[in-house]
Amino acid sequence: METVSTITNHSNEKLVYKILVTAPELFLVYPHSGELYPEQSTEIKLTMLRISQCEEQIHIFFAKPSIK
Repeated sequence: METVSTITNHSNEKLVYKILVTAPELFLVYPHSGELYPEQSTEIKLTMLRISQCEEQIHIFFAKPSIK
C-alpha cells in the first residue's frame, strides 16, 4: 500500500524536516528528510511493506537550521 502526503512551510523562514517511523522494517518513507523554504511544499511518499497488527507511528520533526 502506498500513499502520498504534502507538507508545506507556512512560516517566513527556511525549515528543515525529518520523518521517523516506529517500525522502519514495515515502512519506506521518501524523502525522509529535507528543507523547505517559505511557502514551499513537498510530497512525501509512504509505502507500507507489509500489514502489521501493531499501531505504528510516523513522526515529523521540523526545525530552523542553525547558522554557523
